Amino acid sequence: MTKREFCIAANMISGIGYVRYKALCEAYPEVNDIRCATRAELMTIDGIGLQLAERIVAFDWDAELARELAVADRGGVRIYTLADEGYPEILRNLYDPPLCLYVRGKLPDFSENNAVAIVGSRRMSRYGERMTAMIAREAAVAGFTVVSGLAIGIDSVA
Repeated sequence: MTKREFCIAANMISGIGYVRYKALCEAYPEVNDIRCATRAELMTIDGIGLQLAERIVAFDWDAELARELAVADRGGVRIYTLADEGYPEILRNLYDPPLCLYVRGKLPDFSENNAVAIVGSRRMSRYGERMTAMIAREAAVAGFTVVSGLAIGIDSVA
């Protein structure tokens, strides 16, 4: 498994964000070793408790990664990871950057324009839907690139 593939797979495990991803990579420079680690070994890593260690041990790395890549491919979605050169530097330099970006369409050039991220509930209210549409529209008219997730709800309205 490559670092890129590990990044995608780790992103799928609930409880792993940048800080824990980094801790795992520091403890196991060869990412394939993480897949073979025991629950007890994983729990020695700062920030990895019993529940997360169990999720990591139980995770079907190859099958879940293959499924995620197939879904992205069918949806015309490119996945940018921290391990990719194309991952935006402005995001890479955040304290807690996202492990992966799922992009449908064109990734904006963050160096040349202002961008605003709009995220929110998957179960939005009518008010939330109206306000999100208004904010996104006004931001776009003002010259901002509107960035949001691919999830249903607020993200898709944005």
